[in-house]
Amino acid sequence: EQFRAELTPVLDAAYPLRADGITFFPFRRIFVVAQVK
Repeated sequence: EQFRAELTPVLDAAYPLRADGITFFPFRRIFVVAQVK
């Protein structure tokens, strides 16, 4: 939950909503690798 809470605002800033309300990613897939310590 903490990882998601910290990542969400970063992604929102990097990939803002378009005028039609859709978030556009300039690539086909997003891969995230995380490690819990």
